[in-house]
Amino acid sequence: MFQGKDKSLDIRYLREALELARRAKGRTSPNPSVGAVVVKDGIVVGRGATQVAGGDHAEVVAIREAGDAVMESDLYVTLEPCCFHGRTPPCSDLIIEKKVKRVMIGALDVNPKVSGKGMAELESAGIEVSCGHLEEEITELNEDYAKFIQRKVPFVIAKYAMTLDGKIASYTGDSKWISGDMSREMAHRIRNQVDAIMVGVNTVIRDNPQLNVRLNEKHKDPVRIVLDSHGRTPVDSNLVQDGLRTIIVMKKTDQNSHEKARLIKTCAERGVEIIYDDSEGLGVSLTKLMSILAERNITSILLEGGGELLASALREEIIDKIICFIAPKIILGRDAIFPFGGLGLEKISDAYELKRIKLDQVDDDVLITGYVRYDKKQNK
Repeated sequence: MFQGKDKSLDIRYLREALELARRAKGRTSPNPSVGAVVVKDGIVVGRGATQVAGGDHAEVVAIREAGDAVMESDLYVTLEPCCFHGRTPPCSDLIIEKKVKRVMIGALDVNPKVSGKGMAELESAGIEVSCGHLEEEITELNEDYAKFIQRKVPFVIAKYAMTLDGKIASYTGDSKWISGDMSREMAHRIRNQVDAIMVGVNTVIRDNPQLNVRLNEKHKDPVRIVLDSHGRTPVDSNLVQDGLRTIIVMKKTDQNSHEKARLIKTCAERGVEIIYDDSEGLGVSLTKLMSILAERNITSILLEGGGELLASALREEIIDKIICFIAPKIILGRDAIFPFGGLGLEKISDAYELKRIKLDQVDDDVLITGYVRYDKKQNK
């Protein structure tokens, strides 16, 4: 903690920087979402958040706003300043050049090009540095970035709304609406924070979804990804025709039907990308697909169904996080649709478990959030 300074004030300024980072979430990929605040003589003179990839980092925006007041100021930044030349110059160089007196860092950057090095550069220049504050919140905010940097695959969230008896749709396929208005608005906010939404082709055939973001404030629409082994996506579906970015994943070895040939032709005309999966087996290899999508700088994916996709993703250990809205409704029916399909496990002892569980109430709905635990013994 800064010497001679009020700890509560330090945390307040850092929390303000964290709020700036949260507002930028979803628009900085593949970079982390970072917030920065410059304080001089107890007054905030500059604020900034990470801009779109290739644009300025949070520290640069905040320092520019501070102007001449940046000299001998205090800088509060949620993530360790970068110290290497990428699309933009190192932020550590700018902080040193502008003679910032103190820097409070929320958490170290997991990027090996930075981790600890940015902080060391500042300290070598005589800047007082404090690190490790609000770490849990800051780490969770950038959990997608961390996985992408460390493992070179996207962070995957499975999100669904179900009734009290565990159904995501009635036996007729009707699902409008299981969750309440507040839950659905929250679901769109989650969409606004990810790079891509993935669904199975049966969801496209049944619902003809748009998979876009419907919020009043400024937002961006994620890439839509359809798992469609045999090329059954309707050529007149919203995902093919609306002009927003869509990727359809097909099996390369599947026999070329008239329906599939027509879809391939329409996709070429409408600018829809097709990824061909050449793995063995009838279905798409999600494990292999994750690496392919990472090469396209897709750092986070939201799985929105159907049941076979979620079950396959769980079996291949693709899902990192689960967000489940439970509505106080019961629709009955053994033929209704469940969030996870497949044959299922034989024993309760083999069940997948969640860790770091959070429970919240969203109007009349209950929200459960947790991280899938694939290795119970090691508690990964």
